[in-house]
Amino acid sequence: MGNAISDEAAGMSCDMCRKSETSKTTLVKVPEPSKQAPQAGIGAVFTIDQANRIIFCASASGSSSHDAIERGLLERGDVLVAIDGVGMENRSMHDVAARLLGAPGSLVMVRFRRQVNNVYVENTIAMDRRPMKVTDIRKVAESVSIATPRSPQGFGAR
Repeated sequence: MGNAISDEAAGMSCDMCRKSETSKTTLVKVPEPSKQAPQAGIGAVFTIDQANRIIFCASASGSSSHDAIERGLLERGDVLVAIDGVGMENRSMHDVAARLLGAPGSLVMVRFRRQVNNVYVENTIAMDRRPMKVTDIRKVAESVSIATPRSPQGFGAR
């Protein structure tokens, strides 16, 4: 039920998005690969919180978002602010995913915000788009617990 993922985009690389704990996880459907250049993404899973902010939840192993976590640049609960300089406030998950997808190996500039010691800190990360198996992203998305998404007060907490 609540975590079902559409198979419409089976075999395609895509970033996963979650709307809320009551809606299903979806893949953004893109045209068949034969009709466009190959697509790749950053391997990230997002949710939308009650304040309508897009929140980073998890990453697939081997993705550029996973690399950013390992380098200490990205944490679960970070708020997505902009993609390639375009603000993401009040954007749809479809728009977010469409902007994160691109040619394999191309760079995308992704800006996140988090609260650390009562101060908001923004960080722009250059992420390379990598081909990923939908099944790998699906496993990550299904493993994310969205019943208790992080609140803004917890962004800097450890």
